Amino acid sequence: MGIVASLIHSGSDVQAAETLEIDQAVELRFQTRSGKKYTLQGSNDFNSWQTIGKSGYGNGGIQKRFVSVDDASENLKFFRLEVLEESNVGFAPVSIAGTRYILNTGGFPQTIDFRENGEAERTSANGTSLA
Repeated sequence: MGIVASLIHSGSDVQAAETLEIDQAVELRFQTRSGKKYTLQGSNDFNSWQTIGKSGYGNGGIQKRFVSVDDASENLKFFRLEVLEESNVGFAPVSIAGTRYILNTGGFPQTIDFRENGEAERTSANGTSLA
């Protein structure tokens, strides 16, 4: 059950009493990976699951979601995270590891190699490493 508090106004322009309801919530945190789609689901019986909020794409960081525990219509007690490979529809993070790009910046061609370990190496046309 949530907490109900009265809002106190100063001045004579208050026309009606107002209340502020404070619900209890649980914070769910999970590590994400680029190229993965995450959907948070909840259930009260481990049989029927419903999606909570919108799905989102991972970025390699930690995502946080707040879920009300006071909402009587949902009464969710159990949570799970559905993790899918990147979608073919819409935009999703893409890895460029293992690719090579050749840039021509005003007559000075450069090559950029993106490595699997996340590092990139820039070289000039003659093979000299550029910092």
